[in-house]
Amino acid sequence: MALRWRGRRSRRPEAQGAPAPRAQEAPAPRAQGSQAPDDIRVRLLGVDEELRPLFAEALRLRAAAGDKGATAALSMLLADADIPALTRAAEHDEGDGGAAYLLALALNAQGKEQDGERWLRRAAERGEPDAAYDLAALLLRRDQQQEAEPWLRQAAQSGNHIAAAILGMLLVTADRLREAEPFVDQAARAGEAPPAAELGRRHGLAGDLRQAEVWYRKAATAGDPAAANKVGQLLANRGARAEAETWFRRSAEAGHAEGANNYAVLLYQRDGDTREVLRWLQVAAKGGIPDAKNNIAKIRATLE
Repeated sequence: MALRWRGRRSRRPEAQGAPAPRAQEAPAPRAQGSQAPDDIRVRLLGVDEELRPLFAEALRLRAAAGDKGATAALSMLLADADIPALTRAAEHDEGDGGAAYLLALALNAQGKEQDGERWLRRAAERGEPDAAYDLAALLLRRDQQQEAEPWLRQAAQSGNHIAAAILGMLLVTADRLREAEPFVDQAARAGEAPPAAELGRRHGLAGDLRQAEVWYRKAATAGDPAAANKVGQLLANRGARAEAETWFRRSAEAGHAEGANNYAVLLYQRDGDTREVLRWLQVAAKGGIPDAKNNIAKIRATLE
């Protein structure tokens, strides 16, 4: 009796997937600890006016690191910022654009978006990586992808993995695959899997199964169970069934229905525990995989 596993019938299993994704938006930062609003107000009340710009810069850095309490404190502070004082500091700042960026944030917080954008651009031009990222995000909201690209590149090269993920996805969807690779790799190493999965899919569609496997592996390592299933399909199709089983199991244990079906089939084919096989097939069936239901019926028929 032959059970059916997803991917075997196609010479290009990597092409069987979701349609090409849209350029992703930056996800919300992960909180690394937050402060109660009352604590924030107490801290702000105790800051001398002359020191507020420095304190605001410290809060900005903490907010950039994902501290939600710092983000709230920064918004409160900038809404009442001394714009002339911040402007003087920005005009005399010969550093990396930090003062100009702080001024841009304050102007935006006070509803002066045009002035804020002008200083944001100046800060980015001076090399402030957060300003480069914010400017890119602003341009992307206007569908100005070509103008956003160099600022995403600047932010990514400064270590911003979200900028790397967005830039990588933009380049991949434009079929600039080789150019995308370093940014996609940077994003995947930081746990952002979608660009690597899409790059793997594009290589697969072009018939380059070796490169497809490389990038699906990176996406799977970054936590994408669908990519782990794709790696398993590629390995199984070339006869590396033992390694394929490892990747199918990884996909299945992460809740991917197709991976669960494929894992169950390989278990069955190597005379695995029938109860374990049925358990994974039931997971796959509940996930909507038609082959899993057929496979369950075939196994149960042999047990009668």
